[in-house]
Amino acid sequence: MERVIRFRGKRKDNREFCYGYYYSDAMGKHFIVFNDTENKFLQDWEVIPETVGQFTGMTLSNGTDVYEGDIISVKSKPYHHSEVNETYIVKFGKVYLWSQQSYAGTYAFYTVKPKGGTEYGLTHLENDGFVTEVIGTIHSPTETSRV
Repeated sequence: MERVIRFRGKRKDNREFCYGYYYSDAMGKHFIVFNDTENKFLQDWEVIPETVGQFTGMTLSNGTDVYEGDIISVKSKPYHHSEVNETYIVKFGKVYLWSQQSYAGTYAFYTVKPKGGTEYGLTHLENDGFVTEVIGTIHSPTETSRV
């Protein structure tokens, strides 16, 4: 299994998302670097640091990659035994896992409802009984207003 390390962030010049590798320089500026292997060049864009999020390693069944900061809609399919219509925000941070009658702290991607509450791992997002899609990001005000 190959782990993909990729980031996205909003460019300072046009507020559009760009994707690639992330770094910050000694002057405190933050960048996303895109490696165009087909045309053999590197392109870097200065980004707004608060908008940088890492790829979680999860791709939904519709082909959409899931990033930290995404807003996810989970709805039950018509034949599912119970009706589900939930919205979650993807985050990264310290979570506590139940293991061998004790809690163990670790860092991981997880989801939480916009108004807080129980934290869930990413695995609950992809289930045969649900339709899951990325409906926005916390960094796009027009999309966030739907939450």
